[in-house]
Amino acid sequence: MALPRKKAPVATSLRDVKPQFHVVGKEHPTSGGLNFGKLATPAKSKAAAKHPILALAGEGLELLGQYFEHAPRFKELEKLVGSKGSIKAQLRPHIVEAYFRYYAGRAIDDARCNTATEKGDAVKLTFKDQYSRMCTNLQQLLITVPNVAGHVHVVNTLKIEFDKIPAEKQQPFVDAIIAATQELDITEGVTASECVQPKPGFHAQRCTILSPEENIALDQILPITAYPQL
Repeated sequence: MALPRKKAPVATSLRDVKPQFHVVGKEHPTSGGLNFGKLATPAKSKAAAKHPILALAGEGLELLGQYFEHAPRFKELEKLVGSKGSIKAQLRPHIVEAYFRYYAGRAIDDARCNTATEKGDAVKLTFKDQYSRMCTNLQQLLITVPNVAGHVHVVNTLKIEFDKIPAEKQQPFVDAIIAATQELDITEGVTASECVQPKPGFHAQRCTILSPEENIALDQILPITAYPQL
């Protein structure tokens, strides 16, 4: 005959009570959804930066529409007409003029602008603090835009950035290099070049130093990097 089961003894002290564990934050699930504990939640997306809007007119607006329409075939078209005859090259003076007129009398604080075709198609415009190194005639530049004097200079390169070397040491250094090439009979492999470049800080302030017309004239001799993109 089976004996009746004994009842489990009632705990009489804290040592007899079995501990119970709870996951913090899960005692009261919210609205039946999943609880991800301390997993990071996605950060709120930042509002898109508002870039200046440039409005083109006349020929510039017409070229902008052509650019938007033909941009996917640019490489093919440039093989036929060359990069200088491309729509981008023809459009460039118009966007540069609009850029300098927009910032007239104040500092340039954005390298990106937006514009739109006559049909409302959006086009991005980029203007970099990056200047052509093809200008080598400082005097001609100063004759054309006298007010730029003091803000541009001739930069010499010998695979060395001469503008970072104290002015009084530049020529002695060049003389030493020339002497070394003559002494060692080195006739190839060492080349020198020079070009006109703006001094540091000029780009951001150029629209406060020069009028829109002067900036446009300067850009024709010492152009910045400027281009549209979709």
